[in-house]
Amino acid sequence: MRTERPAPSAPKRRLARVLRGRARTLRDGEDGAMNAILCGMIVLLLAVGMVVIITLGDAVADRRSANSAADAAALAAADYCADRLEDAYQAAVRAPDDEGFWAQFGKPVSSYCSGAFEQAQAYARSNGATLTDFTRLSGNRFRASVTNDGQVAGTDLHNGSTATAQLTFTSGVCVRNGLLGVEDGLGTCRTSPGNGGGRGRGANGGATAPARPSRYPANAVVDTQLVAG
Repeated sequence: MRTERPAPSAPKRRLARVLRGRARTLRDGEDGAMNAILCGMIVLLLAVGMVVIITLGDAVADRRSANSAADAAALAAADYCADRLEDAYQAAVRAPDDEGFWAQFGKPVSSYCSGAFEQAQAYARSNGATLTDFTRLSGNRFRASVTNDGQVAGTDLHNGSTATAQLTFTSGVCVRNGLLGVEDGLGTCRTSPGNGGGRGRGANGGATAPARPSRYPANAVVDTQLVAG
C-alpha cells in the first residue's frame, strides 16, 4: 500500500527557495572572487614579464654598444698606425736621394704609432664609452678595453668590452726584428742599407750613401682587422 507524503506547506517552500537562492548567490560570489584573483594574477605576471623583457633587451643593447665601442677603439688605433707607416713609405719613395730614402726605415714600428692611444680614446668617447685600458701587443696588435658611460637600465652596472686589432703588412713595407723595412722585390725585408745592396755613386764618382733597392713597390699597403684576444 503506497503512502503519500503530505505536500510541504507554503512557508516551508518559501524557506527552501530562500536557502537555495542564498546558496546560489554564495557560489556566484565565490566564482566572481576567484575570477578577480585569477585576472589580477595574470595582469601581475604580464607586468613582471614585460619588465624582465625590457630589462633583458636593454642589457643586450648595452652589451652590443660596448662591443661596438671597443671594436672602434682598437681599429682606430690600428688604422692610425697603418696610415703613419704608409706615409713614411711614401716619404721614402719621394726622397730626392738615397740617404733620405733610408731615413724613413730602421726604426721600431711603435715609434710611428705614438698617437694610437689618443685615437682609441677619441673613438671610444664618440661611441658613448670610456677607454679603460690600451695595450700594444706583440705581433703588431692593439688591444682596447672600454666601459659604457651609461648604466644598464634598472641597475648600477656599466657594461664593458675588449677588442684587439692587428696590422697586416700587405705590400711595400715590412717588419724585421721589430724594425720597419722595405721589401726589395727579392723576398728580403731591408731595414737599412746594410741588409743588402751596394752603395750609390756621387757626381764625381765617389761613394755616397748606400743605394735604395733596385726594385720596390710604388705604394705601401698596411691592412687592419679585428682578431681574437
